[in-house]
Amino acid sequence: MIPRIYHIHRKIVFVLFIFILIWICLAVLDPVIKLYNPSMARLIHELYSPVCHQISERSFQLNSFPLGFCIRCSGFYFSGALILFIYIFRKQIKIFPLHIYIILSLPLLCDFILGKTGIYQDLIVIRFITGAFFGLSLFHLLVVSLSTRDDVYKVFNGEKYG
Repeated sequence: MIPRIYHIHRKIVFVLFIFILIWICLAVLDPVIKLYNPSMARLIHELYSPVCHQISERSFQLNSFPLGFCIRCSGFYFSGALILFIYIFRKQIKIFPLHIYIILSLPLLCDFILGKTGIYQDLIVIRFITGAFFGLSLFHLLVVSLSTRDDVYKVFNGEKYG
């Protein structure tokens, strides 16, 4: 039987939280940097291009320039940062049944399919919410997977494994 509660490796979660914060801050600062250093802003914008389509009409705007990622990705990263922040202060994490993760991911899939088929015109709020639900499920699974891996924990703490 698979155990349902794991001890959280809080140092690893903290490092991931800092990484996500830097990732979000760079995307938010991209439009601000564009005013002062366009070449640096172009470099930052290119950094996000492999993970996001960056369509201007589907992105939050700051100073009339889009952020480094779209609205759906914003929801994904903000909810991911929230989950990581919460689990920095927790000692244990509970793994949920698989159907919970699927339920949290289905709105994104439905929104994507309905939008691509032209059945409905999706709204900015719905894009943000579906990205946030997906981020919650994926980042929760990430923390669970890191919490169950003793080899990751030992490498992170400088211990020899094997």
